[in-house]
Amino acid sequence: MQFTLLHFLSRFGEMSQGEVGELLAVDTTTLTRTLEPLRKSGWIRVRSGDDRRERRWSLTPAGERKRVEVAPHWEAAQARLRGRIGAARFKSLLSELAVVAEAVRETGGM
Repeated sequence: MQFTLLHFLSRFGEMSQGEVGELLAVDTTTLTRTLEPLRKSGWIRVRSGDDRRERRWSLTPAGERKRVEVAPHWEAAQARLRGRIGAARFKSLLSELAVVAEAVRETGGM
């Protein structure tokens, strides 16, 4: 999930914690536990939003370098899985995961 967070922050820019959680269909507690080590590593930064309760996350230059560094490993893992289960089943798996994520979003989280 950490690579996914780096990837989304790189792609979409600064996001509120709520937006990140909704996009990934992850509850706040799990998301906080996942974001904090990335912050401590200096790969992401947090600031208060307009409402002081809001937390806004963004990627740091070090985080972008880390994302670029680990992307080939992520892609290789995806390719190994695709090779083991076949391209059609891999595509089906991704489609089913998208359906599950949407269902989680519609029901307000886990």
